[in-house]
Amino acid sequence: MTELPVSLSITTVHGIAVRVFEKGTPLPAVRTQLFTSPKPVPAAVMIELSAGERLRAAGNKRLARLRLGGIKKSIGDIVRIAVKTEVKDDGEIYFEVFDYGSHHKKTKIISPDWIPSQEEIKAAEEEAERYYEEDCHDRDKVKIIYRAKALTDRGLSLKKTDREKIGDEEADEIKQAAKALSAKIRHKKPFKLGPIDEKTIAEYSKNLEDMLRKLQTEK
Repeated sequence: MTELPVSLSITTVHGIAVRVFEKGTPLPAVRTQLFTSPKPVPAAVMIELSAGERLRAAGNKRLARLRLGGIKKSIGDIVRIAVKTEVKDDGEIYFEVFDYGSHHKKTKIISPDWIPSQEEIKAAEEEAERYYEEDCHDRDKVKIIYRAKALTDRGLSLKKTDREKIGDEEADEIKQAAKALSAKIRHKKPFKLGPIDEKTIAEYSKNLEDMLRKLQTEK
């Protein structure tokens, strides 16, 4: 086998498939991706590798699932997880998950048996095309939620130096705005992406982002 017959992806929160290698990638191939997570620090992470063309991982074929516990911060409040995927000439896959904070690591070797038939490849491509618009919409919803989550975390964790920059009154306004935004997204659980008020969340996010920008400009 000289190239990948299907795409390989990592499953992120809410079940979105992030491409590792696109279909047709020349072999052998290796790639390491770095994923970060702000506080709160997760007790464990679950990393999945799947094969297929869907943007929603549930529509692809799962090849491996690795659970890594004992996660620790590596720099400041940030968790850093490295995911290495290496595909050999014959299609064998070496899959590795590494936490920079704890130095914990898990690996899995996937035999070439995972390689789909031409009929399976064609069926997967047709399904991906059929659900493309729906999958894109779900992916965009996840982006909205995680932008809002990052803003919320920043707004709820103001430091003493932040208050000194903008004053207690504005700092309290930022916290209230962060709480209001948090109320719009707090029930969105991993892998259960339901309907969201995209317009309201975008408006609340823009408002909070403008308020937080003062922390970078005020002296």
